[in-house]
Amino acid sequence: MTLPQRPCDLSEVVAAVGSPAPAPKPHTRFLRLKQVVARVGLSPMTLWRREHEIPPSFPQRVRLGRNAVGWAEHEIESWCTARVAERDAQRNDPVPANTPPLPKQH
Repeated sequence: MTLPQRPCDLSEVVAAVGSPAPAPKPHTRFLRLKQVVARVGLSPMTLWRREHEIPPSFPQRVRLGRNAVGWAEHEIESWCTARVAERDAQRNDPVPANTPPLPKQH
């Protein structure tokens, strides 16, 4: 593979090397495990389980270094927002007719 030696536009570079990698979101901040646990209220083991479900029900961690991982803050925020939206959608669902009444409080 050889790149043009003269000034060129992006389309020539893409043709030479293939598609460019997707650009990261601007200002992506990574949260470490303690921050994610504090933000979402789930244990580290629960996070791990949810990451490894098929399909995953929690954002995937990102390797930051040899011994460091983190989660993209915007993905964690989106996950939290989706949980609230699911709850609100369930509240708007009518109660099925065969649902027994709640017991009376004394």
